Amino acid sequence: MSKQPTGNNEQQPKLVDTPPQPEVPRLVQLGFSIVNFTKPYLDRDKDDNPTIGFDLNLKLVPELREWLPKRIAELWEGVEEYTMKNGSIDEGVIVNCKLAQAPDVSVLELTGAEVVNTAITIVEEKGTGETREVTRLKCRIVTSLTDDAWRFTRLMFDRPIWLKWGEAQGRLIH
Repeated sequence: MSKQPTGNNEQQPKLVDTPPQPEVPRLVQLGFSIVNFTKPYLDRDKDDNPTIGFDLNLKLVPELREWLPKRIAELWEGVEEYTMKNGSIDEGVIVNCKLAQAPDVSVLELTGAEVVNTAITIVEEKGTGETREVTRLKCRIVTSLTDDAWRFTRLMFDRPIWLKWGEAQGRLIH
């Protein structure tokens, strides 16, 4: 008499081993989201102290609505609602934020930084074989030129970085 396998006691062999699929990174991790640090901007403030600006941009997708500061989310909503090609925030706003190489590694904390040149534009994205419209956010975060800010700039210029918005004075943050 032959013994028949039961489902609980014996495992069925796999016909094909599938390689593990890489996990798609979430857009917001630990409060940080990935942005492109396009270029640094060196200048002086009204008291002749050196400053550095981090020009940042990112493609806006629905998952980022809750992460964005309130004022930027409102601007984005207005651009979409009125089917405009662009919108901007004229006034600079003082914020605290963190810039990092990875969401779990805080590299540079900016206290009292000013967010300026904030703009949302709808552009045609090319290079993927087809043309499609995407919404982009561009802004500059300006702070005092310190050794840490300069070191971060040297390491991360023209690379993706992680940004976490903090508390603000004014209308930019929640």
